[in-house]
Amino acid sequence: MSKKIRTFIAIDTPPEFKIQAEQIQNELGKINAPVKWEKSTKLHLTIKFLGDTDTGLKEKVESKLLEIVSNRRPFWLRYNGIGCFPNAKNPRIIWIGCNPLSSDLEILQKSIDDACADIGFEREKREFHPHITIGRLKIRSGKDRRVIPDLIKRMENITFDALENEVHSVLLMKSELHPDGSVYSILKQFSLTS
Repeated sequence: MSKKIRTFIAIDTPPEFKIQAEQIQNELGKINAPVKWEKSTKLHLTIKFLGDTDTGLKEKVESKLLEIVSNRRPFWLRYNGIGCFPNAKNPRIIWIGCNPLSSDLEILQKSIDDACADIGFEREKREFHPHITIGRLKIRSGKDRRVIPDLIKRMENITFDALENEVHSVLLMKSELHPDGSVYSILKQFSLTS
């Protein structure tokens, strides 16, 4: 029986983004809303979540990623804006926006989704909305819900200096679930070379 590991495909964020994201988390943290903030080391842009992946399939994913990125050039992303999913009345995820400065990210994401579907992974059902998750809300009581308007207002008043970064690689990541949260590690890095 082959061993399974929880995997996803991602783009890392630059150090200056992580610093700015931590400052935003600290500012929003003053509201004392029931938010579990992501550690700066975990801040990334998910291209595709694969889930439990057996070793043989992981090697096929690696082969497909190598094929895809070897035909791609580096591209630019702009990080700006703060929002939440699914909406401001019922927030579950707090994010910082990620806006491509060309169609390269969209083409890359579609190529990866198609390639993964070819080897047995389910296609993405939802439209791709590039973002970096910085916090997850856990609303358990009426008291938790009462602080949401304050949190949303604070989010609307935070200024996030737009930051541009050139992307040079795509990562195949491993996610290990632990009682105090998940731990991410890089399985393989694929350089954009064209």
